[in-house]
Amino acid sequence: MFGPPDIVSADDRDRVFNTYILLALETFKSLDSSKQLVLLVSYDFSDGGVKYHHLASLDKLREAYTKQNSEDGGRVFDEQFACMEPDNGVIISVFHFAPRGAWCPSLYGCKSLDKLEEMSMKGKCPETRPINHWFNDSILYARFNPGYATHLFTKHLEKMKEIEDGSIAVLVCNDITEECTLTFPTLRSYLNDCKRVLVSKETMAFIRAKYIPKKMLIFNVINYLIDYFLVMEFTITLNRATIKYFSSPRDTSLGDEKTNHVDL
Repeated sequence: MFGPPDIVSADDRDRVFNTYILLALETFKSLDSSKQLVLLVSYDFSDGGVKYHHLASLDKLREAYTKQNSEDGGRVFDEQFACMEPDNGVIISVFHFAPRGAWCPSLYGCKSLDKLEEMSMKGKCPETRPINHWFNDSILYARFNPGYATHLFTKHLEKMKEIEDGSIAVLVCNDITEECTLTFPTLRSYLNDCKRVLVSKETMAFIRAKYIPKKMLIFNVINYLIDYFLVMEFTITLNRATIKYFSSPRDTSLGDEKTNHVDL
């Protein structure tokens, strides 16, 4: 977990902003740029649910703060708003709800819809990240077992055979939303996505170093917006897939190098 269950850290707020705010702002560019845009976005860490609300005014936004906390909500809004530029034409508030329900608001702004590019990605990718023993290589390996691998390769065999040069196969499983999706991004676009969610530089360098054209498979597990990776190399010959598993930097849980063969 990312920290105490009733706290949303600065890094987690940045991940929400980079994932759900920056990507959504383009959809609002068609609105009247002469009027102030007030957006309220709520993100619930307990289920990964995100909602967008276009509010009529700052007064309505302050009311939303007060509704969340009748005693301190108005004061929190006033303090956050006082730290902003006076000529902001775009105001975005994010109501983060921690896994146990604690309300943790953030407030952002920029001059106008025409200046949305000023709202750049928040946060910085750390050099390294601590190993989470609930999501280390051996745990991910146990989840991506031969039976699971057989199902994946059998169901998507043709797609796995036809990966384009420069692309990789990524199975993304979000433990909170309980959704799993197989995608085939380019390595460059995937690493850009990793930067957006503040994956460590060490991990991204490791993924880049292990890249083999048309043969890289990543099991990417997301838990409370934190990404964990099991990096693999695969080959398909006749009716068999061979999967080689790589140990992540500083993670010795997988032990000796592992290779599995699955019949298709």
